[in-house]
Amino acid sequence: MKNFVQIVLCLLLLSWDCVADAVPSQRDVLSGLFHERTKIERGCFEIVSTDSTVGHADVTWTWTIWLDGGNLRADVRRDGGIDVICVGCYGEYTRLFYTDKNPRDKDGKVQDGEVALSFYDGYSEPTALMTIPSPLWLGVHPCAFELLHVFQPASLLDIGRRVPSLVNPVTEADVAGKPTCWLVTIAQPEGSDDGNVYSYFVDRSDSTRIYRSEYRIGKDGEVFSAVIDVLEHYGKEYFYLPKKLKYVRKEQGKITSTSEISVNVVSLNEPLPENTFSPKGISFLKPGTPVMWALERDRPVKEGNLVWNGSEVVAEGTFELDRMMAESVRFKPVNMFFMLLGVALILFGIGLKLWKKYGT
Repeated sequence: MKNFVQIVLCLLLLSWDCVADAVPSQRDVLSGLFHERTKIERGCFEIVSTDSTVGHADVTWTWTIWLDGGNLRADVRRDGGIDVICVGCYGEYTRLFYTDKNPRDKDGKVQDGEVALSFYDGYSEPTALMTIPSPLWLGVHPCAFELLHVFQPASLLDIGRRVPSLVNPVTEADVAGKPTCWLVTIAQPEGSDDGNVYSYFVDRSDSTRIYRSEYRIGKDGEVFSAVIDVLEHYGKEYFYLPKKLKYVRKEQGKITSTSEISVNVVSLNEPLPENTFSPKGISFLKPGTPVMWALERDRPVKEGNLVWNGSEVVAEGTFELDRMMAESVRFKPVNMFFMLLGVALILFGIGLKLWKKYGT
């Protein structure tokens, strides 16, 4: 009996060691990273990105981004003004764009005239300046923050499903100044030795912490990498997001561009202010701003120009009439004052004449 107990205990210890030393598959690590990031359902993020390209002046973009489910809004400070981009700000599947800068011509010179508040269908193809990078993927994909929008939210999971070799166990790798990592390597095409390669360096004990990502084009081609300097814990549910990260692009072994990115998480999975995803929430949107309506539905009036009146989109003529009525009401007390003053002066003049005629 004693020997039997000893054998059972030995088997239990051996099985425990096997579980402790179990190496996950690459797909499991990627899926864990994806699912942890997508637990962030809403939040407000402040992001500053300074891009440096050889032969060009540095460019700094300052983003304030609000996220709530399918709604996404960004106020972007660039080129001396503020642009507002919003997905879902005028109903589902819509996009809004507004800038406080005057429009520029093809040579980049500022033109005269007011800038419109523009509404588009969500499925229409946006320009690069009318897209919002998702803060959920900060530090995951090796690219400058302004280009992060080209990666679809589920790209990690999609890649994991498409690449058969991701069922293989991860390997260990080192990142300078960081704990030992699991290394996930994705070759495109599958099994290629000189094709494109994605590499993700993830914390062994917590798949929410990723310290480095790389994208290589062939053996001797371009290298794109993102290195995280500081990871910070946010929220009650224990999320890790980068505080500072650096993107580097190399061509033929030489650095051609870099991007320094800093992140401040204002709120995470907490209620956002009212009207965040509404034109009413744009503090510098002035009444009377012209509206460009590119939606295929819900036009407030069938014909004629549209303007923003401070609370909704209306016909330009309606806004002008309301403005004139408001002006008349505002000046009515002033007009009454001058009318009473005129009557008083007339009465004073009549009284003065009577006094001169009969008072002596």
